Amino acid sequence: MSTRADRARRVGNAMIAAVLLVAAVAPTRPVASVENRTGHDLWLRPEQSIEPVALPPAQRSGPVDALADPVAHPGMIYRACDYCSIVVEEDGRVKALCSGLASCACQILRGGWKDHAWLHRQQTAYYDDDWDPLFDRADAVTSLRAE
Repeated sequence: MSTRADRARRVGNAMIAAVLLVAAVAPTRPVASVENRTGHDLWLRPEQSIEPVALPPAQRSGPVDALADPVAHPGMIYRACDYCSIVVEEDGRVKALCSGLASCACQILRGGWKDHAWLHRQQTAYYDDDWDPLFDRADAVTSLRAE
């Protein structure tokens, strides 16, 4: 007869095995990048800088901390973890292709779309205003719609 602890251990082991399997078969790229498959510019926050740079359609960049797609996701940014390549599809969907288990876990737990509530928490907890320039770019379409 199995105990509750035995069942929990089996479930935990199954979850770990599933994550390892996904990490083993998921497509990976050795160098992180952003690929823009949309028909409009994306805005990127490159590693080592807080100033956003534009990424034109059908182009690829080097490593980034985050990106903004003001057309498909106004007012939001997409956080990318180290060693994760990001592909932004024509319809605005984002695919994160991460190399290694640690970067996969980071992307699941800390990456993804972030809104102004997240920005406020960053500013309150860490006095971190470094995200403002990218959020300004993400808000550009929202501002135009409000006028």
